[in-house]
Amino acid sequence: MDKRLLVLILSSLLLSGCWDELLFKDVTIVPLAGMEGGDDDVHMTFAFPVFDGNQIKFSTSKGKGNSMKEAQMNANYSTKEALNLSKMEVLLVSEEMARDDLYQYLDNVYRAPRNRLQSYMALVEGDIQTYFNPSGDLQGEVSNYYTELLLTGKIYTYFPPANLQRAGTLLLENTQDLALPYLRIDEEGLPQLVGVGLFSGKDFTGHVLERREAMLATLLSGEKGKFTRFSYKLENDEKENELTFDVLKVKDNWDILNDRIIIRMKLKATMEAFPDYHHNTQAVEKQLSEKLTKDFNDVVGKMQEAKSDMIGLGRKVQAFHPEIWNRGRWQDTFSELPITVEAELTFRDLGILE
Repeated sequence: MDKRLLVLILSSLLLSGCWDELLFKDVTIVPLAGMEGGDDDVHMTFAFPVFDGNQIKFSTSKGKGNSMKEAQMNANYSTKEALNLSKMEVLLVSEEMARDDLYQYLDNVYRAPRNRLQSYMALVEGDIQTYFNPSGDLQGEVSNYYTELLLTGKIYTYFPPANLQRAGTLLLENTQDLALPYLRIDEEGLPQLVGVGLFSGKDFTGHVLERREAMLATLLSGEKGKFTRFSYKLENDEKENELTFDVLKVKDNWDILNDRIIIRMKLKATMEAFPDYHHNTQAVEKQLSEKLTKDFNDVVGKMQEAKSDMIGLGRKVQAFHPEIWNRGRWQDTFSELPITVEAELTFRDLGILE
């Protein structure tokens, strides 16, 4: 019995270890990557930290090939170690590349078992190289800038979840379309989040919802962030003042009847700034409800124009209304349906003064 136990213990030592071990000291970790180009001509740019004396600086490496994987392999020739995307935080994609079947370029990185699926994704306007070396003062490292910029956008409901996993899923989905944060270089040379780019199927449509529109669309999609803050100008005693409020809770109810879709949005909010309004809250609520109703409907109209169902209406139609779903390609059907949004806003409280 003792011999058997000894043999078992010794055998277990031979089985220990990890056959697919990957040491970070043998690879170059890439926190930021960018992709541009087109069919059989994919250009990749990778930003990664390097040690320069006692300082850490960011260097870039470029590669091109028929696919993202081949471009990455070719970029390895200009680095000391192989580039590794397992810790990638942000992937930037040229809007021109995204116009023609984005998934074909993402397939390799989406299915690779080591890659981080929670990496942020964003569309960029113009030459992608300017986003790796912007002329403005980033006040920090370039990869950290984009990570913090997109994290802030997510927290403040500027866009729905925009990571590699969600993008790969929705690009293959036929009941909901993808929407990605859209970046642009401002006059000071700094990359700024200006809204969301709308997809129809696997293609970027070229339509961009500006920031307020993107926030409203994100609320319609049921993807509210931690904060959702709006400012509206209201009339009060023949004066026009600006009121700022934060949406605390959203409850929606969707009715589909006789090919007509009605989305009822009930928003609970609190005032952040309320000059001369706290004595007549009902009138304020009425004005804001009317303005929100108009803005919600304008946003839905822009989504229909782009044939982009980023709010996931197709999922409800497919599940409960097959007679509508079976008419043809959902994006075409979505663009033609009469859709109305009715918004009702009420304030939960008025702050410590009340």
